[in-house]
Amino acid sequence: DRLVDEDAPDIYRAIAERYLSIGCSVMTPNPTRLDLLDRLIDEYRIDAVVEITLQACHTYNVETLGIKQFVNEKKGIPYMAVETDYSTLISVRSIPEWPHSSRCCKPC
Repeated sequence: DRLVDEDAPDIYRAIAERYLSIGCSVMTPNPTRLDLLDRLIDEYRIDAVVEITLQACHTYNVETLGIKQFVNEKKGIPYMAVETDYSTLISVRSIPEWPHSSRCCKPC
């Protein structure tokens, strides 16, 4: 949530410093993500955290346990992780009207 220092004598260095200090798990070790999460939970008085992880982002997925422990133990609030992808397809099992919505392969 910090901006690039546009008045820095070396703008390229300022841009690099800004983007290398984001709370992304790729920049490991990087406590910035927990620091930011800690501050935002307090600032916005968050009741719970729902973490969305894209299937292809393995580094965030690796951090899920650490984020859960931080949120549950340090902040004392509920946490839920959801893993998804970019698709827009809906699983037929989630549609009640679908004739074969059970997990078995044969119609009942």
